[in-house]
Amino acid sequence: MWKQARIALLIVGGIAMVFLAQLGTAGANTGAENPAGVSCIATPNNSGFNELLTFDLNGFDGNVFLRRGTGPDSSQFVTTVRPESEVSSGLNEFGSFIRYRMGGDVFDVPCETVANPNPAGISCTAIANGANSSNAEVNRNGFDGTINIRRATATGSSWLASLDSTDTSSNVPGDGEGLLARYRIGSAVFDVPCESEDNPNPAGLVCEFFPTGNDEISLIINGDPTTPPVGTTFIRELTANGSEFVGQGNPTFDPRLPAGADYIVRYRQGGRAFDVPCLQLP
Repeated sequence: MWKQARIALLIVGGIAMVFLAQLGTAGANTGAENPAGVSCIATPNNSGFNELLTFDLNGFDGNVFLRRGTGPDSSQFVTTVRPESEVSSGLNEFGSFIRYRMGGDVFDVPCETVANPNPAGISCTAIANGANSSNAEVNRNGFDGTINIRRATATGSSWLASLDSTDTSSNVPGDGEGLLARYRIGSAVFDVPCESEDNPNPAGLVCEFFPTGNDEISLIINGDPTTPPVGTTFIRELTANGSEFVGQGNPTFDPRLPAGADYIVRYRQGGRAFDVPCLQLP
């Protein structure tokens, strides 16, 4: 029989959960509610019907028992808790708590419910493509619902694109700053910020060269047809002070250049310059 019980209502992800905010037991020490400093955290998972219970025993080496509430003043034993324990439990209006004994007294510590900001465990990366737009790429982590790509604004966020079912990427206007992935589980909405990454070669250009004899090389530039088009390419020779212009052409330009030097190809998209190193073919 619990000496005291107070019920608290917590709304997590649109799901109403009731947990025991304070628990006591017959014979409990009234001067210290939790002298061992142990704790239990309940984190709702992505189904909306279960929660993950984790524990911090704070070095306490006595027996600690997880119990599940079955009524306002009753409970049942679930398992003995170890420091590394994790327990998946169905949501329960009477909550769960951990029990231990110290100095002949019994102490009950309620499992505190903490909202999970990303229960589906998805992630998002925004990669700038150099043409005033970005690729938003998501790792679904098994989530098969719709994911909406949005951009944070001063007043909230604005919709840019939707990824349905198994879609994992979308091109959106602007750079990667402020992008987020939004999804729903039931009526709950979750926003995951997209980590912004720069793309050093958004056009996917490949520059290669091979010796042709007479101390010359033949330089070949190939573009990726799935990426934004590239106009003029600029051939530059690397120097001790940076690089200097030695020629230009389109992506299929095949110049003959002096051997023994290192070269890069420079092109522009969206007002930005990108340099691609030229690699020697085997």
